[in-house]
Amino acid sequence: MTRIILATGMDDLDDALKIQLPSDFQVESVSYLQALTVVDLHAGDIVMVSDRIPMSGAGDHAFMDVMDDLRKRDVRVIYIGEARPQDDKWIPAFISRGIYDLLLSDVIHLEDIVARVFEPATYADVAHWMAGKDPIVRSGSYSLHRPTLTWRKEKDEITKVESTSQESKTTQERPFRLGFGKTHWEGTKPQTKVVTVTGLPGAGVSFVALHLALSYSKVGRVTLIELSQRPVYTKWLNGPVGDRGAQQLGAKKIPERRWMPYDSLRILPAHSDERGPSLRVVRPMLQELDTDVVILDVSLDDVRNLVEPVDVLVIPPDVVKADHVRDIQTRLVVVNSVPRVLPVELEEYGRAWPGATVASCPYVAEQALAVVTGKAVDGPDQVSDTWRVVLGT
Repeated sequence: MTRIILATGMDDLDDALKIQLPSDFQVESVSYLQALTVVDLHAGDIVMVSDRIPMSGAGDHAFMDVMDDLRKRDVRVIYIGEARPQDDKWIPAFISRGIYDLLLSDVIHLEDIVARVFEPATYADVAHWMAGKDPIVRSGSYSLHRPTLTWRKEKDEITKVESTSQESKTTQERPFRLGFGKTHWEGTKPQTKVVTVTGLPGAGVSFVALHLALSYSKVGRVTLIELSQRPVYTKWLNGPVGDRGAQQLGAKKIPERRWMPYDSLRILPAHSDERGPSLRVVRPMLQELDTDVVILDVSLDDVRNLVEPVDVLVIPPDVVKADHVRDIQTRLVVVNSVPRVLPVELEEYGRAWPGATVASCPYVAEQALAVVTGKAVDGPDQVSDTWRVVLGT
């Protein structure tokens, strides 16, 4: 039986495709791009992938590496993405790999995706399009910062269904949302405050997230979720071996183990031998958590893939390195591991983030020794309380 692996990064689209695709196919989903390299696929199997699927963080290079792996196994790839001009750099990259099934539009129709399974595009189709004839791109012009990729179930049935019915929730225009409010994820309980923390690798993102979580635990129940590429919490705090709380949440399961190393603070760590799940797959589960505050320790690459602002951005006291994250929008910039004398005035670090608050965290010896000593919490309580005040209690 031919397998179809859905790697669109859009759960509602995957669910709709599973209903629409005939039972002749074995249809499954994966939640991140690199999973495609370990799935048992053979010649003739199909992968549907979109530019919304979470990646490991190596950017375009990593995406094409996965495409190479699939094509070497003679797996057919159907790419679903936003409208792109003929001279876009991705087009020749796809064509050179024999990937001709390019569904490129700002609004993708479900029936077009299903039809493409049975009507593969050819090199001639792509060549005609490259010459400006018989276009594959249906609408809109491509923009690097386009906020949404939208799909519709069918072209003609949308207006025929009552908006209050369950069916209308599937057939209406469903944008895959990339933005979120300053302190709350869309869909979470109103009383649940969500704070995202990210920053340059090695700048101390997990250290800042942990201390911010401890500060919030003074005023309510807090859940700290590790979505980092380099999990550390179980090592730092001598946590339970093999705890995969974050991965379980990413698999849409509420973790049974309640690791609460401190009063009012529960930690859902990623397994130390794996990277944490993506922000996207965890997001729908936040509303299920019994907590007042959620602190998300998120990898920088994950944030960049989603093109989303964050609440806290952690940078080192190196102005040149800090410049590498000036594209990330944030509310609070924490300059971490600050020496007694900064190379420039603290305010200089905030020039790239107009309107954001800039704070500093002094160098703490235990931060560097945390893995060995288990003293990651021996830190600047008053400083982290200041961060909490800036973000709101």
